[in-house]
Amino acid sequence: MEAFKDQRFCSGIENFNHGHYYIAHDLFEDLWHDTQEPERRWIHGIVQISVAMYHKLNGNINGAILLLAEGISRLNSSLSSPAGLNVELLLKVCKRQLELLQCFQQKHEKSLPLNEYTAYIALFPQPLLVFES
Repeated sequence: MEAFKDQRFCSGIENFNHGHYYIAHDLFEDLWHDTQEPERRWIHGIVQISVAMYHKLNGNINGAILLLAEGISRLNSSLSSPAGLNVELLLKVCKRQLELLQCFQQKHEKSLPLNEYTAYIALFPQPLLVFES
């Protein structure tokens, strides 16, 4: 099976890029279960990043930080990535997300009101799965 050509992968990318992170996670996770190495490691990383983005949007900062770090690590150590995908850009934005979340966590030990938190995370760059032309 060619994981990166699978319809679940294509649908996962579309949902991820539209901010539907939980749906993307479900699609990528389903594909991950059916995938072998070397693609499996990369798919697992994007599963974790998708869930991290979902946690971030729902105020679960600890979960977002943990899964972003794990997802970034998996993508960095993967021996395979989708042809044409700008992985460098994805990793750059995810690393910036991680830095911002860690700073937020250090500054706000107690929860901010939801409207303040929402305004704060709206400033974060959103990761996208972008293919180079």
